[in-house]
Amino acid sequence: MIIGPSIGWMFARGVYSPSERKRVLKFLGSNALEVPANSDLAENTRRMDSLDGDDLLSSHNSFHLANYDPSRSLEEQVVFARKMLSDSRFSTVLIHPIGLPEKYFEGIGDFLERRIYSGMSSYNSTSFAIENMDGTSSEGTKIEELERLLKGYPELGLVFDVQHAYEQDETMGYAEELFLMGEDRIRHFHVSGNGKDGKEKHGLLYKSQNRDAILNFLNNLGRTAPVIVEGQYANEYELSGEIDFLKRELV
Repeated sequence: MIIGPSIGWMFARGVYSPSERKRVLKFLGSNALEVPANSDLAENTRRMDSLDGDDLLSSHNSFHLANYDPSRSLEEQVVFARKMLSDSRFSTVLIHPIGLPEKYFEGIGDFLERRIYSGMSSYNSTSFAIENMDGTSSEGTKIEELERLLKGYPELGLVFDVQHAYEQDETMGYAEELFLMGEDRIRHFHVSGNGKDGKEKHGLLYKSQNRDAILNFLNNLGRTAPVIVEGQYANEYELSGEIDFLKRELV
């Protein structure tokens, strides 16, 4: 099973050391991770600098771009995304499909097309993906909207956030429809829960009120993909408990 955490919680606690990160990931027994960018440029620089010299020796590494910022240069943001797509350490680079102008996708699409034309297979290089959004978002939620993007850009992948899908429909009917639409394009799953009170955005799944709904959905899919754990953790021991739970409960 390919599973590991988003390491945003490490950055939030001031952990930028590659050696410390490796120690924690080894303790967790994880073989995947996701590096989240930050919209604050100074903080993002610290995060990027912390990756220098870090081998990121996992089976699946992803890089989560910050949300598109209309106050900043479009070219600057496209260039940064292309830079991450050129980093062979990452399997997937993803972004929230919120406020993205067509020219953003055109810039990324042009890069991907030239990469394919040069003979680099998309299966052996970093893929670009969008993520389905949560219940409070005005974009990136409607299945027909996500389908239009996937059809419009054949090299575009989908990062399937199961908690976000649950927020759209607690019966998981929306999640099933989204899966059927994007099954062949799924790069990995984001997995978390809604906390004990059913209200927390990204809580520990094993402590969450909706854990059975999410586990049943994932176990009934009939296919596997890497899992990135996104819940909020106080420390590495809580995170270890979550990963051990998912390794035990997911088929």
